[in-house]
Amino acid sequence: TEAPGTPVEISETVLKEQRGGGVMLRCGRRDMLTALRALVERGESNRFLLSGTVGGGKSLSLVTLGSFARAAGCLVVFMQAKFFTSATEPLGDLVCDFLSSHLSVPGNAALLKCLPCRSSGFASLYDLVVAGANDPGKAVDALVSYIKDVKREERVPVVLIVDQLNAFLGPHKVRNEDGSVVMIEPEQGPIGHLFAEWNTFSLARGIVAYALSSSFAGGKMAREGNWRAQFDAKHYEESELVRALSSAGVSDDAGVRRLVGEATG
Repeated sequence: TEAPGTPVEISETVLKEQRGGGVMLRCGRRDMLTALRALVERGESNRFLLSGTVGGGKSLSLVTLGSFARAAGCLVVFMQAKFFTSATEPLGDLVCDFLSSHLSVPGNAALLKCLPCRSSGFASLYDLVVAGANDPGKAVDALVSYIKDVKREERVPVVLIVDQLNAFLGPHKVRNEDGSVVMIEPEQGPIGHLFAEWNTFSLARGIVAYALSSSFAGGKMAREGNWRAQFDAKHYEESELVRALSSAGVSDDAGVRRLVGEATG
């Protein structure tokens, strides 16, 4: 396990076989996920930042972390910042969709029924989330209250995952109920303001994991106070893919190159 603030250098390519296909990983990422899994299982509180270029596998790593955490009995809250800042629908409708999806994750409803709601007048976090999921006019306030409550939760370990954090940290669009679209600063964001101090945001019990593009100016600040994995997140070259497939036992060179060409366009 690397010390906080120490970049984990990612190098050599490996091929990990999975049902239905394969996923290419940098071998250092495999070590990072092993360390994350250990942290989750021990219930330690930490912040963790994954940075790298677009297409480098940050989201895949966070999804894997979420799977580890659910298997360990954690409450997992997985947020994609770009979803909330897309302005494709009124924000209240987007949050309703998010809360509904959150309740549908196996195990979440039963877990939330056991956790009291501190920030509003509901008996449990389940009641709070259900109320927000069913009313676009109350959804944003419900989500904000929910994040504040899970931040203080000590009964169960929480893993809060924020993918595409960049979207919360810069000016972004919000669509109102009347269909109008406005541009707002990050500190004014109805949801993004919760992560304005993202570098010091912490949970009473659990892990906060972010994914952030390496092009973001806050990357230097992220080295302080966070677990940080620095991906060598470049796009794979054809020759690199060919070597990986060949090492996995695919020996037909022409067939390998055809598959690579189809996969990469």
